[in-house]
Amino acid sequence: MELELNQKQLMLKAAFDDVIAGKKGTSEVAVDFGYTQRAVQNKVSRYKQYGDASLVHGNKGKKHPKPGYAEKAERLKEIFGEVDDRGRLVFEEVTYTQFTDVLNEERGIKCGVTWVSKILKAMGHISSWCRIRKKGVDAHPYRERRECKGELIQIDGTPYDWFGDGHLRCLQMAIDDANSEVVGAYMTENECLLGYLEVIRQMFINYGIPEALYSDRTRLIFREVEETDESGRTVHVERPDTQLGKILAHFGVDVFPAHSPQAKGRVERSWRTVQSRLSIQFRMHNIHTVEEANKFLREVYIPKFNKRFSKPPKSDESRYVRASSEQVCSLLKASFMGKTDNSGVVSLKGYRFYIPGFIRKKVMLCLSERDGIWAERPGDRTCKRYPVVLCETDTSGPMPEVYKVLIDKVFLQNAKPSFREVYYEPGTVLDDIGKVS
Repeated sequence: MELELNQKQLMLKAAFDDVIAGKKGTSEVAVDFGYTQRAVQNKVSRYKQYGDASLVHGNKGKKHPKPGYAEKAERLKEIFGEVDDRGRLVFEEVTYTQFTDVLNEERGIKCGVTWVSKILKAMGHISSWCRIRKKGVDAHPYRERRECKGELIQIDGTPYDWFGDGHLRCLQMAIDDANSEVVGAYMTENECLLGYLEVIRQMFINYGIPEALYSDRTRLIFREVEETDESGRTVHVERPDTQLGKILAHFGVDVFPAHSPQAKGRVERSWRTVQSRLSIQFRMHNIHTVEEANKFLREVYIPKFNKRFSKPPKSDESRYVRASSEQVCSLLKASFMGKTDNSGVVSLKGYRFYIPGFIRKKVMLCLSERDGIWAERPGDRTCKRYPVVLCETDTSGPMPEVYKVLIDKVFLQNAKPSFREVYYEPGTVLDDIGKVS
């Protein structure tokens, strides 16, 4: 039977023919192909004895001795060709390691990454990470992990096309520096206060209050102020005195900014892993909305991610401090001060809300992804909540997009199109308002 040689084997055949003909020495061939001279001498000897057959591995063309091997390989190819409910290939951008994890953990096929990569390469699939060109980076010193859980939390958000529909959504995530455990994750339409509040809520309730928080210089946490130094010069200083910064200060959390992405490398490097893996998981489970994504993150993905990638901390001691869930939920909110008019209506960035019983009074409108929209009296330590009703919308106004989505979800998701601009007139009977359904 005539043997079919690949390109490298053909090059070796030509080189061995030159050695036999005296045109080249074995030392020259060894340099060209990266072998030792002794190895080339042995290969030439076998080539003289067996011819082209010595260039081909002895197992080529043989069936695998283990029973069911061929069936398992066919099953792998079948899984790799799966499509989601929108007709897209689920594993189009998968890496060899990710696909191996899927086969082992979710499809019950026990296998190793070497075997998987061999089959995928034969199918013409190259790992997405293999296609990334390495670029030179500036050297920066390695920073040791903190010893105890809860000692330092790194928090960040990244916009990404998670659902493959061409639209960017922002996933906000918090990671414990001691063991790389994800302690909170929440997706919103864009990076915003409401998203970070939900991440912090998850961390406070499930783990506790940490000692310190490390983030980039986002304006959601830090505000740049001018101060005078000892020499009398005016300097710009970043202070955590925004709404979120003050909430964290109330719980005794120290907050300080990172001045480069490398400084908070734990959370920055995790984004590459999360982006490549989570988008595939969304396609596997036919997840296409932010609400479905947040449920999947909370119930499925984060526990699996922590089990797979978290590391044991140096110390068994925990620096988390347990907090009352009632206190946490009462304080984690976006607040806006206003004053009602003679009809009990207050305006907020082009939107008008009616608050029963509040006539010409100062009020505080509160928003959160978890609880919806409500009103409180300024300075009321009991944080008693009062219902509000949407009267009028102005979608062209300066209201942040995430807040518009929340208002739509609370008040308008079941409204007919003709009622979406003027939805309520003061004096109408109230019925379960201000709550997210």
